[in-house]
Amino acid sequence: MSTSAPAHRDLETSGARRENTIPAWLFNLGFCVALLLAIACLAGGAWYLYQFQKGSQKAISAVLASNKDTSQGTQVLSLTAQMYMARILLHSCAITCGMAFGFLGFALFLIGIKSDMDAEGGKGDYKLKIARLSPGAMILVCSMILIGYCAVATLPFDFKQPTGASAGKSAETPRPDLPDDKADAVAKKPL
Repeated sequence: MSTSAPAHRDLETSGARRENTIPAWLFNLGFCVALLLAIACLAGGAWYLYQFQKGSQKAISAVLASNKDTSQGTQVLSLTAQMYMARILLHSCAITCGMAFGFLGFALFLIGIKSDMDAEGGKGDYKLKIARLSPGAMILVCSMILIGYCAVATLPFDFKQPTGASAGKSAETPRPDLPDDKADAVAKKPL
């Protein structure tokens, strides 16, 4: 009887393992769905980028054509607003591509590629090292970083209204963040 008891326990534990495992068809279905979602997101991102490129050129031309009779300040504001919208569209396109790579990483994770990858990087005093990560998990981490950056990056709307006599004279407005001749002269003058 003592020999049959351990055999009975082995049967119980192996039976429990069989009950708790996920069927192979479910993994295959998950892989196929993740791969199809990745392809759909990549195709959507490519279409989105094409529409962005085509639309931004048309919009800038339309803004310039429709504002010929308006003041320079209104033209600058219209172009600045259009460029701001273009930056928002590029960020949303990057989020779409990040989702595509996330689905691709999930698909690779599901099929269980066992090779290990190491990555390290840094900027200044900050360093990051990732060791022994599967390719699927590495792609997932990279897509999360891309999506996170694009989702929380600030896009300031910077508009400087031309003032005074210079508003009617020149099509270019001086920007305070760029040095001009007087600023260079003051900077070079010894104290």
